[in-house]
Amino acid sequence: MFRAMLVFALSLGSAVQAAEEFTVEGTVNTVNIKEQKINITQSAVSGLTGETTRDYAVLDPGMLEEVQVGSKITFSVSRESSGALVITDFEVVILGAPKLLPKKK
Repeated sequence: MFRAMLVFALSLGSAVQAAEEFTVEGTVNTVNIKEQKINITQSAVSGLTGETTRDYAVLDPGMLEEVQVGSKITFSVSRESSGALVITDFEVVILGAPKLLPKKK
């Protein structure tokens, strides 16, 4: 019984470790709360991609309320076993300027 539980626990541990984690720097282009995605122009990351602009899903949709277009961020992205890239956490380095509405004449 103990051996079966140990094998099960070890298999769970390896499943959790299957996702790859990367730390990336980038600039926020768009925030889409409805689709729970964020578009970022990012620096090159070894093992992930070269410099590029892409949409990312986020682990927690509430994270999208903490960032603005133009913000410079450092973020953690996980490549799931399915190949999907998901932002698991981020830190705002420089907050983007809020959009100003045009003045009415």
